[in-house]
Amino acid sequence: MPIDKHEWPVLIVSGEFDAATDEGCRLRELKKQLVENKGCSVLISLRYEDAINIFASRADLGTVIIDWDIQCEDPGEQATAAELLEGIRQRNKTIPVVLLTDHSELENLPTDVLSKVDDCIWKITDTVDFLAGRIEVLVSDYLQTVYPAFFGGMARYANEYKYA
Repeated sequence: MPIDKHEWPVLIVSGEFDAATDEGCRLRELKKQLVENKGCSVLISLRYEDAINIFASRADLGTVIIDWDIQCEDPGEQATAAELLEGIRQRNKTIPVVLLTDHSELENLPTDVLSKVDDCIWKITDTVDFLAGRIEVLVSDYLQTVYPAFFGGMARYANEYKYA
């Protein structure tokens, strides 16, 4: 049985998801692209605190997208993006983690944060289709590493419907 990327949701962590802003609109469009055009499923978390709990309770996530700026947008947020990232890396060292930020903020990111992420995507600069494609590739590449090589080969062989 092949590994289905739909069964390994993308967790998007952003306080702007429901906002009536360009960023909120783009995030909703990104979710739509991932689900309808890329065959992924998507979970949404509006706060880092909630994302920490979601990540701790799920072993089936395919990629985590973290909006670096939630604390700027939500003064009530108790956790930080760095704490979320640390919690993710303590539990899973290989899951793709992507920061959602602006080009201008990249130079302000601490190097220890950058060493724990796999990619950065830009909130406004890139097209939604490009972002969805990048995320789909990360999920697909990660799923190739989830099961041991022998099992993956056996699953591919079984799906070829050959007589043994």
